[in-house]
Amino acid sequence: MIIGSEPTYEIIKQGSWHSSMPYGTIHRLASDGSSKGIARSCFDFCKEKCSYLRIDTHRDNKPMLAAIKKYGFQECGIIYVQDGSERIAFDYLVK
Repeated sequence: MIIGSEPTYEIIKQGSWHSSMPYGTIHRLASDGSSKGIARSCFDFCKEKCSYLRIDTHRDNKPMLAAIKKYGFQECGIIYVQDGSERIAFDYLVK
């Protein structure tokens, strides 16, 4: 996770971010699947560090899409990473 501006999030297509406040970006999350709750633990940790989070993943990453949506992230639109590939972008505002 990084706190601060993420260049690939400057342009979002087919939607918009839900806030313009400073944010934390979750960049990598991996698990071999043998332990449950890794995504939730990661999201909880990040939420303690920053009250507005952004994350993205590709369309075919079904486990990550499910974890993101289950936690309560809201879909925002499409962003393009540095190599030009498409990602679905989400954000989460701590209430």
